[in-house]
Amino acid sequence: MIRRACALTVVSAVLAYSGVSAAGPSGVDLVVDECPHVHAEEVDRVLAIELAPVLSASSGSERLRAELSCDDARLSIVAIDPVTYKRLTRTVAIDRRTPDYDRTVALLVSQLFLTSWSELLLARSAAQGLSPQPPQSPAVEHAAEQSVRSALSTTDSRGELTVGVGARVRELSSPVVGGNATLRPSLLLGRSWRVFVEAAYERGAADRAQGVIAYSLGSGAVGAGVRALVGPVELEIDLRVGAAYVSVSGDATSGAVGTTASGAVGEAALDLGPTLVLGHARIGLLATAGATAPRIVASSTADRELSIGGMWLGASLVAGLAERAP
Repeated sequence: MIRRACALTVVSAVLAYSGVSAAGPSGVDLVVDECPHVHAEEVDRVLAIELAPVLSASSGSERLRAELSCDDARLSIVAIDPVTYKRLTRTVAIDRRTPDYDRTVALLVSQLFLTSWSELLLARSAAQGLSPQPPQSPAVEHAAEQSVRSALSTTDSRGELTVGVGARVRELSSPVVGGNATLRPSLLLGRSWRVFVEAAYERGAADRAQGVIAYSLGSGAVGAGVRALVGPVELEIDLRVGAAYVSVSGDATSGAVGTTASGAVGEAALDLGPTLVLGHARIGLLATAGATAPRIVASSTADRELSIGGMWLGASLVAGLAERAP
């Protein structure tokens, strides 16, 4: 089994360098020429999903063909489309460290075919005037039209789960430090945007002359964020709003607290920081600035009161795992 796996790996590498055409399960004739970072099997797998309606309707006599070639950091694509009898080319600058590199390549290929098929949405008379060749079967043309309409009306989305641990500093004039943990399920929209919900728990304490005053805070929030590739990492910016329940109390043995307090508050926060992408996983460091209102105040008999409210700062180490893209 190990020998077989090694042999398959060697064969794939040879095909990638030599430019030998390989017709995979997608039904697309894929030619990869001198692209060592392109895994033809994965590109073919994604093409089988992206172009499924047309490929399933085709009789197989006329096959889609895609030719890939690489030069330094540039990828050249030639799409030969038997549906509209078009030959489209595109050259893009793409970093091999791009997250989901093979899927990105496959999407670029599929977009060329969708561009070709988009002329089928024009009036029939105009479309027929573009090509003297006989038209494809109605089933294939209909599938191509539906693929274009679907691409225009839907957004690629997938799930992600992120956890985080960190610290927050509240009451900046008289700092109160707390630790926090977060759980954030997200829905990724396309390559950059996401929406999420967040559940968090925070607990901290402040030393006072007459004892220790502690607080706990449980919160829930909704938010949205955007990620942008900057070199080998992504820069992430998130904005969220929500509500929390705060409880403030003192050390029962010190007698420092005259009152305890609890109540509901509103919160808003902005996260900013770099995340390192490792396949479908990511790890990052986020700095946070937030605000809480109204204030929840507990007083002491001989020292400053402790209130939870106003501006606060924080930092968290986060790790996430995204759903495998289709």
